[in-house]
Parts: sequence; structure tokens; C-alpha cells
Amino acid sequence: MAATFLNSGLARHSLVETPWRVKAVSQFAADYHDPGFNDRDWLEQKLPGQWQMLPELQDHAGRVVYRTRFPFSRQAERLYRLRCHGVFYGADVYLNSHHLGHHAGYFDPFDFPINDVLESDNLLVVEVESCQEENRAAKKQITGVFGHWDVISFCHNPGGIWLPVEIVETGPACLDRVQFQVLELAAENARVRFNVDLTTLEPCDLDLWFELVPQNFEGAGYKFRRQVRAPVGPVRLSEESTLTKPELWWCHDRGLPHLYRASITMLCHGRTLDRQTFNVGLRTVSADDRLRFRLNGQGLYIKGNNYAPSDVYLARTSPADLVKDVAMMAEAGYNMVRVHAHVDRPEFYDECDRQGILVWQDFPLQWGYHRSVFPEARRQVRAMVRLLENHPAIALWCCHNEPSEVGITLHDFRFQDVVRSLPGFYHLARGGGWNLRVLDPALAAAAAEEDSSRPINLASGNAGTDKHYYCGWYYPIMGDADRFRKFFLNSDIESLGFITEFGAQAFPGLESSLRFIPAELSRIDWTKLRRDHLYQDRFLRRYVDRRGYTWLSELVDASQDYQARLLKFHVEWLRSVKYHLNFGIIAFLHNDSQPAVTWSVVDYWRQPKKAYHALLECFRPIWAFATPRFSPYPAGRTARIPLFAANDTLEAIRQVSFRAELRRDHETIAQLVTEVDLQPDMPSRRVGELTFTPSQPGTLSLEVSMSKPPRVEVKNLYEIRVAATKRSGSKA
Repeated sequence: MAATFLNSGLARHSLVETPWRVKAVSQFAADYHDPGFNDRDWLEQKLPGQWQMLPELQDHAGRVVYRTRFPFSRQAERLYRLRCHGVFYGADVYLNSHHLGHHAGYFDPFDFPINDVLESDNLLVVEVESCQEENRAAKKQITGVFGHWDVISFCHNPGGIWLPVEIVETGPACLDRVQFQVLELAAENARVRFNVDLTTLEPCDLDLWFELVPQNFEGAGYKFRRQVRAPVGPVRLSEESTLTKPELWWCHDRGLPHLYRASITMLCHGRTLDRQTFNVGLRTVSADDRLRFRLNGQGLYIKGNNYAPSDVYLARTSPADLVKDVAMMAEAGYNMVRVHAHVDRPEFYDECDRQGILVWQDFPLQWGYHRSVFPEARRQVRAMVRLLENHPAIALWCCHNEPSEVGITLHDFRFQDVVRSLPGFYHLARGGGWNLRVLDPALAAAAAEEDSSRPINLASGNAGTDKHYYCGWYYPIMGDADRFRKFFLNSDIESLGFITEFGAQAFPGLESSLRFIPAELSRIDWTKLRRDHLYQDRFLRRYVDRRGYTWLSELVDASQDYQARLLKFHVEWLRSVKYHLNFGIIAFLHNDSQPAVTWSVVDYWRQPKKAYHALLECFRPIWAFATPRFSPYPAGRTARIPLFAANDTLEAIRQVSFRAELRRDHETIAQLVTEVDLQPDMPSRRVGELTFTPSQPGTLSLEVSMSKPPRVEVKNLYEIRVAATKRSGSKA
């Protein structure tokens, strides 16, 4: 039976408070299951935890055995199950020398019935296996970014018991899965349905009570009942109801994320057998084939970022960390976050529900996989949907990130990876290989069977309806926004439709950087910085050459300045074609999972970089901006800077003062002063342009602003660089 919810059962008996003995082994042995086996020389670990969190096992990958003893007092006519909420990656579980079963999948809760083997004194043994993938182009474990990524170093292995282990107690019938769906939203009503899977050990007349109680607001609740005669074994039933004048769940930039506490109680002749509780929101979400999103029937322009694992060791993340992560997202104006090729801690999704952040949820597939993963991937994608389906924040399922069958990693480059990736490059050039043609469609079909209420993206990046581009990092950037836009339009008009990755690396702030990098550049081990902390010197050097600096503080500032300027450039030119060509912007990357130099705008210690503040500014729902060229303007040539006004809110605001002024020192070179009407959620309006002819190299300042107190007061500043004119025939 699938254990889908943390809050289920009549009673839950935690086993993480008992001492656990831990031993790394090359092979599992039957001796470890024997109650008489002496484990006094084993390590001890407080769970939940991952084994590399122990200093003695910080470099270990492979197999580890966990043992614990616990007393238990049983009650009559109760069903007991051993539930593991998260074991990374494969697990065999033994209770009192009895093999309960095997499970694979790091995020998928699982349980086993234990009535026949539970005693007053018990020995629980969990054999855990989490291996390093040797062939990165054909991986066999479904671990997403934990197994292969350029933002987590290969020295980390997150194997272990990373979520609680407990004994769940119910009556002789139990609720296996409860799925909540919003079928329809009308003017003042919502039609909802509960789909319930339950199991009974004996025939019984069941009373099921469904209750919805306001969780984060004051208001009316709802309660309804279903009676059913249940035979022995599994039972599936559905119950629909129409709710009058409900409060809807909105993302934070459109309204309040109203939550109801759903409670499903199962009784037989007045005796409670089982109960599940979880938060729900009343909302509908949809997207067309170009990912034009609608929330509760309203169009929604998406702005957000990718979310890396909250920590490379998820057991180490605290609830306070997750509250801060989501709060920083909301503060920066994200209305969606893409959980990048992993499933994070359960509390993260709870927090997105509470704070009104939509979630694009990736299945943990990243790049290439061996064909043997097919059946397990189909099972696990169903498990992911069942685990997260009742969260109102979940807006979309995505089956794979960049399904190219390659295994090259820049921070740990190996020649054998290039050789193994050659077939993948061949298939990529021909439109995709087995991953894209066979695996991902099967996963999409399985996800759709589990949840028909949400859009499903086949694969992100080089195959799905969303696109990734790294102009200004892996690839050179075009000169100005107009030329950049024409480049995309000439290659693929839909390339601008929904962008889910772009960015550049930057060092963390100086205080954070000094935790793992020397202050003087001459003392830095650049090979170690690349291998263990993900620094891509080859690419950053194109834009910020470290050879021109002496101190780390200088390189921190320069790299952060470049990252912030690049993200602002991309966001604003994408916003300039809002609803004409673009329907959503998701940058790369919000956070770090370890101490690192990466694309993140918030470092491992949750300190913002300059780019975080740049996103906070240019993601504002009401915004005045320009799209100047990214590279310097040539002196002596006439140039134009387009000017735009944006309004992503549902409020109409008329006669807003719009002003743009270009200066050299205190001299005004060009300006525009006018009024604009801001229509609700309008495509960005081109207000006009500034025309100028810079006379000499240097830096100009551009200020673009809109004002209509108290609703509108925005100011946007740019440095406009001017360089000496290149000789005829050279590129601008």
C-alpha cells in the first residue's frame, strides 16, 4: 500500500528517536538481521540523516546497514504498518529477521504490514544502497540532479534514511490514497471530488466523513458524508460535492492563497478506523500547448526561477530554511518556481501552498538513462503524482529535463563520458533518441492517468514546449535586444514562448565565499574550485577574466555585476514581447545545494547575490524599462533605445506619468516625457524610444520611471556603455 500522506492513521509511533547503528559494507550479510549480532562497534547516527553527514562516512558511496531496537505495545483489533517516508535510494527492510520487502526510489514513501511479525521487543534492519553512476550517459538510478548535474559535485552521495520512519496504527480498514480534485469553478460555486482508495480486512459498513475547514483565513467550512458497504480487500470510490461561495486559492501576485484543511475520517458502527488530513486549495490551473497558463480562468504571465535541492543532503534542511526560501521567492516576485529534476522535502510544497507560489514539478530524470529504468520510471512517476497531487501549488508535471542521452560534465570532465555520449549526440542531431521517443511519452501517459487535472510537459529544454538558452554564458550574446529577438525569430518563432533556463555563474558574496575560497586569488586551487565547487572558469573568463584581479573581493563584485546585468537584460527583453511571443520567464538558478560558484542568485547560506535584487526589480508587476543593447554602443553612430511599460496586475491605471532621460554626467542627451494608460494584464506597451548619437567612449546613465502615486512609483536605472567605433568590416 502506498503511503501518500504524512498525516494519516489513528496513531503514529516514531522510530527516529531510538538510537540507530550504522555500518558501511561492501556486501550485505544475513548476520546483520540476527538479533544476537553484536553491533556495538558500529557508528551511531540520529535519524533522519544521510550517511555522508557522518564524518567517518563523508566519502562513502554504495551500501550501508542501519539497525535499531525498539519496544512496542500492541492493541487488539488494530492494523500496524511500518512506514518509511524517504530512503535514498534502494532499501531492503527486515523486522525481527523477516524480510518485509524491497523498495527503490528516494522520494517515494513506502510501507509494509507488520502485524504478523511485530513483537514486544523488536529489531529493525534497513539495508540501503546508493551507488555512484559509472556510465553517466546511461544511468540506472532515478535520482535526477543528485546523480548527475553541473550544480552538485560528484563527491556528494545522499544515500541514507532522510525522512522519518514510523509505525502507523489504524483499525481493520485503512485509507490508502485520497485524491482531491476541483472539477469546476462557477460564479459562486465550486464542484469538487474526493477519490478514495481504501483496504478492508473484513466486510464492514463504512461511514466516510469529508470535511473542509478554513486553514489560513476565517470563513465557512463544508462537511458531507458517504456510506458504503465494503467487502474484504481494496475498494475505490468517489464522492462529489458542490461548495457554495468558496474562497479560492491564488498565487500571491493575484490574491490570497486560501487554504482549507481537508479531513477524511472512516468509521464503522461509530468506531474510527482511519483518518487522513492535508491542506487543499480551491483552484483550477491549465496551460495550452505553448504553455499559456490560466489560473482560475484568468491568464497569468509566469515569472520565476529554478529551485535546486534545498541541500545536497535533504535531511539537513530545516523547516525554517524552507520558509525563508519560499519567502525570498515571493519577495522577488516569482509566481512560479521550477523544482529542477528532483523532488524536495514535503515541507517545501506545504510552504508554496501557504505563500502562493505555483510549482512546475520535474520528475527526477536528468539527461541520459539506461533502458532498464523504463518500468521503474513509470512506477515512480505515478508515485510522484500521488505524493504531491493534493497541493494546490502544483501547476504542471514535467517528465524529464533535457533528455539528450549524453553524460558529459564540465566540472568533472572524463574522456570516457565523451565516447559514451557519441550516440546521444547523434540522436540529438536527428531529433531525439530512446529517452525522447519511448521513455518520456510513456511517463507522460502514466502521469496523465494518475492526474488529468494538470498540464503535462513531455520534457524540458531541447524537446518540450519550453526552451533553454545560455546566451551570455555558453554562447555569445547578440548586440542589442532587437537583433537578439530577430535572431530567435529567424530560427524558431516559438523559441521565445516559454523560457525555463538562462543565466550566468557568479561567486557568492565575500563573506560566504571566504568560507571555502582563499582571499588572495594566487592562493586558490582552481582545479579544486572547478571539481568540488562547480566553477566554470572557461566560460566566466569570457566575460570576467580573473587574470585582471588580485583579490577575491574584486572577482566577487565583477562576477555578480555581470550576472545581474545579464539576467536583467534577458528578463526585460522577454517582457517586451509579453503575450506577443513570450508567456513565461523562469531563470536559472535560485539557490545552491552546497558551497559553490554557480548560476544561483541566492548562495548556499541563503544570502542573496546582486542578481537576486535585479530580479526583484525587473519582475515587479508594474514596471518601466528599456531594452538597450548588451554590448557597448559605438561612438559616433546614431542609436535607438526602445522604451516599454508593463502591467501584470488586473488593475487598470490611467494617465501614468512615464519619463526616460539619458545623461552624460549632468548633461541630458535624450529624453522622453509622456503619459501611458496601463490596461489590466496587458502585453508590454512600447511607449517610444530614445534616439542619440554618442560622441565619445564612456558611460552614460539612463533613468526610466513611471509615477502615479500612491499606486505607481517605479524607477529603473541603466549604465549605457559607449566604446570607440570599430573599423569597417568588424562586428558590433
